[in-house]
Amino acid sequence: MASLALPTRLGFAIPPAFQHFVLVSPSARIDRPRHFDTRRVIKADQLRKAIWRDVDNENPLLGILRTAAKFVSSDTLEAVARQLAAMHQPAGDGASARDARVAATPPPVAQAVEAPPVVEAAAAPVSPPQPALPACKSCGGREGQVCYGKFGYYLKCSACQTNTAIRFTCLPGHHPRLRKSGLEFFRDSPECGTSDLVHRNKA
Repeated sequence: MASLALPTRLGFAIPPAFQHFVLVSPSARIDRPRHFDTRRVIKADQLRKAIWRDVDNENPLLGILRTAAKFVSSDTLEAVARQLAAMHQPAGDGASARDARVAATPPPVAQAVEAPPVVEAAAAPVSPPQPALPACKSCGGREGQVCYGKFGYYLKCSACQTNTAIRFTCLPGHHPRLRKSGLEFFRDSPECGTSDLVHRNKA
């Protein structure tokens, strides 16, 4: 506003008066707390009424003096509005100008560099994941006893007593299973032909 050519009275520019409102949807619900001033938060369809309410509630004598001091013609008001409109910069103008500057900058000259010959590396054999019991689903611990229940084998955590189902993973299409032998438990994968010790229960 300081850069605009505002109307003057007695050689002084007449500063504009601003009234701030927060507009929300007419269908919105406004919950007003007791100890916080929310008078400026209004529904959008109540804006005209709020402006006139401000005018009506103003001190009459003071309002007349202010109105008389700031009274300007519609042509003067239009001139100020046109100045504001001319200063408007749509979002993205800055980015467009920056893109234009980048586009105007000549790209660096590319130098031909002989590429080294491509040597195809032999595909590394895919190995199945290392067998291990799952971590406790509650605390993440791995200490406990392997037990058997209604839904199969599970790990009973010694730290928090949470039960965690035991499910093994292997290569795609493989179906590993848990095998018990005394106090020892093995992960058997028939497709891989492996049998690995994964846990030993305490006696």
